[in-house]
Amino acid sequence: MIAHRRNRGSAVAFEDASVTQELLSDKVYGLVRKGILDGSQAPGSRLVESEIARTLGVSQAPVRDAIKRLVHEGMVISLPRRGNYVTELSTEEFTIGRELRAAVEQIGAETVARLEGVDTSRLRTVAEQMVVAAAAEDRAELRLLDMQFHRTAVELAASPLLVRVWSIMEPSLISQHVIGDPAFTGDWDAVAQDHVRLVDLLDAGDAPVAGQAFFVHAVGQGKFPPKA
Repeated sequence: MIAHRRNRGSAVAFEDASVTQELLSDKVYGLVRKGILDGSQAPGSRLVESEIARTLGVSQAPVRDAIKRLVHEGMVISLPRRGNYVTELSTEEFTIGRELRAAVEQIGAETVARLEGVDTSRLRTVAEQMVVAAAAEDRAELRLLDMQFHRTAVELAASPLLVRVWSIMEPSLISQHVIGDPAFTGDWDAVAQDHVRLVDLLDAGDAPVAGQAFFVHAVGQGKFPPKA
């Protein structure tokens, strides 16, 4: 009986330790990922496990787990005998990423505009939050909302394939600042209003016009069609 109790106790202790380790890895993952997204860890910069562990006051194990997840997502590249680096795209790859994003968003917008009874209220709420953040000059919040807006727009198309393609692309798009560029020095108020206009075009139900507007917005060229 005593041995049986000891075994049960060991099992519980092992499970608790496993859960604690998993939660710690998630926390470290979130912090490192945030550093990549907000530009603190620039593309091409090296991620040293021991330095990150020392800075966060943790062992290297959760840091190693976090970096493995980021490698899997494409936000970090692991080079044998050289270390881990924030993924850096060439100019050509950056252009491909931007055009691929534009194509996916165009298809998504056209699909949403054609669908009957699509509820765009969630998307409009994000756009309105962007307007508020722009007025408050909260650049960090604007970048997060910008990412959320485009992810939500794709999700509204109710296409598992589009969502899957976007989920594959998104980490690289964000880490390379194809979306939510922290170095952007333009008019954030105008950017926020552009997102409100994008929702208006989806609600208008003209698929070609909505699709073209999302494409133009994604590649950063041209202007939206005039308001009716």
